[in-house]
Amino acid sequence: MSNQKVTPANDILFKKVFGSPKYRHILIGFIKDILDIDVEEVTIENPYNIDTYYQASQEKQLLQTEVDVLARLSDQTLVTIEIQLRAQIYFKERALYYAAEKYISNYGREDVARLENKKTGAKYSSLYPVYGINILEFILFKEDENPHHSFTLYDNNQELYFVDENNRQLFTLAFLELKKHTNKTQKHLRYWIQYFTGEKVAESAPSYIKEAYQIVDYQNLEREERTMIDAAEKAREDLKATIIYAEREGIQKGIQKGIHVNQIEIAENMLGKNFTVDLIHEITGLEQKTINSLKV
Repeated sequence: MSNQKVTPANDILFKKVFGSPKYRHILIGFIKDILDIDVEEVTIENPYNIDTYYQASQEKQLLQTEVDVLARLSDQTLVTIEIQLRAQIYFKERALYYAAEKYISNYGREDVARLENKKTGAKYSSLYPVYGINILEFILFKEDENPHHSFTLYDNNQELYFVDENNRQLFTLAFLELKKHTNKTQKHLRYWIQYFTGEKVAESAPSYIKEAYQIVDYQNLEREERTMIDAAEKAREDLKATIIYAEREGIQKGIQKGIHVNQIEIAENMLGKNFTVDLIHEITGLEQKTINSLKV
C-alpha cells in the first residue's frame, strides 16, 4: 500500500485535518479563505481523535454527529463545516436546516450569553451568528461556473445587510463546488480545490494548505486510520462500479433499485466491520435511519 493515494475529501482525513486542535491554524486559514472574515482564534467543539473514533467503531458505539466540524470563533460565532461527496435531493434545504439548528441551539443559555458579557435575562441574548460552510463533490448551482457561493440575509430594496448590534452578519451559508474549476477562480479557492481533489498543491499555495497536504499523505497516517480508509475506499469503488455497470447496461427503471440494493449490501458489510453510521452514510448515501435499521 506504499503508493496508495487517498483523497483528502475522505471523511476521516477531513476530520483529521480540520477537526484536530493541533492543526487549528489550518482551520483558521480555511475559514478565512472561504468566508473572507478575520479569524484570530478558534475552538473546535467536536475535536477529532483517532483513538476514540476507532474504539467507538470497534465497540459499535456509532457516532451520530450532524456536521463534520463545529468550530467557535473568539467572538462566539459558530462555524459549521461539512463535506458532501454524493449529490442528494434537498441538499440546499439540508444545509439551511443544519446551520439554523446550530443558531437556535444556544437559545436561553445564560452561560453562553455571558461569554461576550451580554446582559442576561432575555433568552435571545445567547444567540450568536452562524456561518455554514459546505464543500461539495458535485455541482449544486448550475447557473454559473463560479465554484464559490456565499448567501446572507439581505434587504434587496434598501441594500442593507441583516446584522446584529456588533455589525456581524447573523446568518451566512457558503458553498465550494469542487467540480467547478476555471481560470477565473480566485487563487486561494483554486488552491483548496486542488487540495480536496487530490491534485498536487501549487508551490505558490499558502504554507497551511501545503501542510494539510502532507498530513493526509498515506504514509503519514496512523495504522487505525489506514485500516478504516482502505475499507472505506474499497466500499466507495464497489458502489462506483455498480453505478457504471448499470449505466452501461442501459437499465432505466431498475437502475435506482439496483444501486439501492448494492448500497444496502455495502452498508451491511461496513456495519459488520464496525464502521460508524456517519462514515457509512457518506460512502453509500443511505439515510442514517436506514443504516440503523440494518443493525443486527
